[in-house]
Amino acid sequence: MRWLPRRQTFNLALPTTVFWLVDDRLVRFNHFSSDGVDTEPQVSDDPNVVKLCSAAFEPVWERGIPHMQYHVSLSLSFDLCALVSADASP
Repeated sequence: MRWLPRRQTFNLALPTTVFWLVDDRLVRFNHFSSDGVDTEPQVSDDPNVVKLCSAAFEPVWERGIPHMQYHVSLSLSFDLCALVSADASP
């Protein structure tokens, strides 16, 4: 797993919702209500959607800070972070 502070994502093209790139054929999108409750997930096997999410994932993974090296700074408490996970990567 890696963490990427949002302030480091300003020049990346990212989907506007949380997604899990399951494999090279499937993407799961998590949607949240206005009060933060997880609503019904959406799954897509559309090759164009998978390609879009895959292309977005790579630069995020490259910039991400490995979980064991990431430290939250109290001065950056409002700087929410994106969690990036890849089972096949260290």
